[in-house]
Amino acid sequence: MKIIVTQIRSQIRHQEQHKRIVKALGLGRIGKSRVHEDNSAVRGMIEKVKFLVKEEPWEVEIKPENITVKQKVKKISKPPEVKDETIDIGAESKPKRKKKATADVEVVESSPETSESVSGE
Repeated sequence: MKIIVTQIRSQIRHQEQHKRIVKALGLGRIGKSRVHEDNSAVRGMIEKVKFLVKEEPWEVEIKPENITVKQKVKKISKPPEVKDETIDIGAESKPKRKKKATADVEVVESSPETSESVSGE
């Protein structure tokens, strides 16, 4: 037979021996539970720290209607059909660079007569 041991109180401010017993029972936090064999060693440990833990009998009922076996069924799907088409990915796959915009600028040579009048001489 087995028993369930659950920690119900904190082990802070208790004797070091009690802390070690709680750790040996597999506990350490409030609300944590463990299943142990019901023997005199475990009963003695529970008796020493009965103010920190609670014990309950572990009852397991095995009924045929409760047992279910689920099998994973793999569905075999057909692979997608591959078409026999050749695709030219050479030039089409490369991104095209944009040309820089150039402004149309007229270069006009100025005569010495116009440059003198502009300079103010």
